[in-house]
Amino acid sequence: MKMLTNEFAARPALIRHAIDQHTDWIEKSLGVPLSQAVIVECDLSFVDAAIPQLLGSAAYRDSQEMPLRMVSELVESVEVPQSCAPLLQASAASRAVDLEEVFGGVKSRQCYSLKWDDGPVAFHMRGIPSSVIAVPVSYHVGTSTACETVAQVLIFRREASAQVLSLLERLSKSNGEPKLHTHNGLPQRIPPCESKHHTPPQE
Repeated sequence: MKMLTNEFAARPALIRHAIDQHTDWIEKSLGVPLSQAVIVECDLSFVDAAIPQLLGSAAYRDSQEMPLRMVSELVESVEVPQSCAPLLQASAASRAVDLEEVFGGVKSRQCYSLKWDDGPVAFHMRGIPSSVIAVPVSYHVGTSTACETVAQVLIFRREASAQVLSLLERLSKSNGEPKLHTHNGLPQRIPPCESKHHTPPQE
C-alpha cells in the first residue's frame, strides 16, 4: 500500500516541491530551462479555464465567473502531462436566486460546478508569445488547523512577463460583482438576488 506523508514547511518550499514533480514537462512546454522562467503566485484559478477546452464549453458554461470567461476567450489550446490525469471537483451550485420563486415554494434551479483540483496545465493564449503554465498547489498551513490552502501558481518565460502581468492586471480589476473573501480560499462570486419590481396600479 502506498503511504502518504504530510509535509509542513514554508509556503515557497512547498510550491517549489510541487513544481519539481513536473519540471521536465514544464521545461519542454516552455522551451527553456526552469531557471530562465518566472514563477508568480496569483489569486485567480487559471486552471479552471482549461475545463471548457477539455470537456467542452457546455459542460462548464454555467459555473464560469467573469475573469475566467476573459481567460477562456484568449485560450487557443491547452495541454496536460500525459502521465498526470487532471483531478477535478464536481458539485451542485445554485444559480441566481429568484425571490418570488423562493417565497412561492419553488425550488431554486441547480447547475453543475466543476473546479480544477490538481495537475498542471499549459495554456497557449493569444497575445502571449509562449506557453503559460498554471499549477494549483494545495497545502496545510500547520497542525493547528484542518483548513487547506491553495496557491495558484503561474510559470512563464521571462520575455512574456509584460504580457502575462498585463493580463493579470486586467483580470484583477473589479467587474462590479460582489465577492466573498475567505481566509483560506480565493474570492468567490456571490450571485445577486433578482427581485422583480411591480408598478403600483394607478388610481
